[in-house]
Amino acid sequence: MIVAEGGFIGIENLRRKLMEMPVEIKKDVQRAMDIGAEEFADAARSAAPKGYTGQLAQGIKVLKADSVKRGRSIDGAKHDAMRVRVVSDTFYAPMVEFGHVMVNPKTGKIIKPVAANATFYPAWDGMKKGVKSRITRAINKSVKRVWGK
Repeated sequence: MIVAEGGFIGIENLRRKLMEMPVEIKKDVQRAMDIGAEEFADAARSAAPKGYTGQLAQGIKVLKADSVKRGRSIDGAKHDAMRVRVVSDTFYAPMVEFGHVMVNPKTGKIIKPVAANATFYPAWDGMKKGVKSRITRAINKSVKRVWGK
């Protein structure tokens, strides 16, 4: 929650205010989010283990706003919300990211643990400051252009 003048502005109010922004500002912010997501996906792809096929790195994709349908709905808001998601559609990506245990399917006994080889979090940790500042700059520039302040 954001504290302002001794009162609280809830996240729903903030989201509603963001949804009421002019279309020009939304487009500029969405463009900055898309660029940041592509940069993050590129960093995650380069950090992903390539193995024999490179499928893990190739499976990292950016879903644009129209592809992302999940999330809470806001009263009076349409689903044109600004959002972007970076995902890996390779089925074994969580096993590589968080580690796992190899088990013999016949006996059920543990063969060996496989250590985690994180790619998403280290990539995001190194980029989040730059992505956030890019979005903030886009908001400031667009607000000045649209509202002239």
